[in-house]
Amino acid sequence: MEAVGGKVALIELDPNLKAEYSNSFSASADFYRRWGNLHGNLLIEGFYTNLRDAFKLEGGETTDAQGNFLYTRVNSGGAIVKGINAELALNWPKIGVQLGYTLQNSKYKEEEEIFEDLAPQREMPRTPDNYGYLILNYNPCRNFTVSVSGNYTGTMFVPHAATDYNDNEIIKSEEFFDAGFKLAYTLPLTQSINLELNAGMKNVFDQY
Repeated sequence: MEAVGGKVALIELDPNLKAEYSNSFSASADFYRRWGNLHGNLLIEGFYTNLRDAFKLEGGETTDAQGNFLYTRVNSGGAIVKGINAELALNWPKIGVQLGYTLQNSKYKEEEEIFEDLAPQREMPRTPDNYGYLILNYNPCRNFTVSVSGNYTGTMFVPHAATDYNDNEIIKSEEFFDAGFKLAYTLPLTQSINLELNAGMKNVFDQY
């Protein structure tokens, strides 16, 4: 992220850095149902991951002679990531809908220091507690498809390294929804070759 402001971040490995390992467990239930021309599928899944010696970055407060930010990759005390996920798919002859939503909890096992001048915290940065997606495909006629998609990201803690304009800080970001759409038409050139023409827009609501 420092590169956005024209700065370079140099990351070195701690001499005592150990490999990061994880043990993951999950259980899911999958349901299928058909109502005439409508096909439905519901997936519910729970997951639990134990991260041992998870990597994290320290530093960023100092720079070298060229003004590059200096970081060191070290091991943390580990972390636990757990949650539940649900996905739903509905399909008609001309319409297909997919929905997904995840509730997640991501915390370090012990309080970890993000910046030297700020209080340590257990919440893992840049890991939202909830997120989801939506995909809608509509085929009004042969070879023509209208697609609408979106990704929802909930609030999360985001570290902001110090710059010429602000001090080190950890903010709680706002939720946002990244939506887009695409129109596509397929031209059959031969029996085995098709040409697809498409146009669309990404991030329609300009959210980030």
